[in-house]
Amino acid sequence: ARAAAHALALAPTTAKNAALQAAAAAMRQATPDILAANAKDLAAATGAVYLRIDVIEQALRNSGALAGDVGSSGYSVANQLALSNLLIGRNVVVDCVNPVMESRVAWSDIASDSGVRLVDIQVICSDADEHRRRVETRAADIPGLTPPTWDSVQNHEYEQWVGAPFCIDTALTSPSQAVAMITKRFISHE
Repeated sequence: ARAAAHALALAPTTAKNAALQAAAAAMRQATPDILAANAKDLAAATGAVYLRIDVIEQALRNSGALAGDVGSSGYSVANQLALSNLLIGRNVVVDCVNPVMESRVAWSDIASDSGVRLVDIQVICSDADEHRRRVETRAADIPGLTPPTWDSVQNHEYEQWVGAPFCIDTALTSPSQAVAMITKRFISHE
């Protein structure tokens, strides 16, 4: 199974922000640390609302409402938080894993329901040794969350994308360079 990382940025369609409509696709190949840095930096650079699926899912686990496997509950919460912010004109960046068509369709529906365009951005790490090192040395940054193992990353369910998304390779690109690439390509400077 091939893995990749996902971050999602959505913005109301206006002349000023016509293109902060980015989504990064799939599972965590770039490693969550690199992806989170990109997503956080993108949110900070654009003043967007930042939503992270890992934080939402861990909060659900911690609440005791959904012990263990939270399934798609974290995505459902994030979808609704994103939609409510988009409907009041906020930009939204979501750091999430999007390994299956169901979650990708849900983000597309959120974009459609709120009148924004969605552009897929896939964040990968083409250097397998570096990718493994990042996964195996990742420090937990969310209390209670157990970081994924290399084996779990390699065996996570992943469906190939129908269309080729915009791709950022973190083996070749730093988080700040990635944010600059996304900003240059997708954010209007009118």
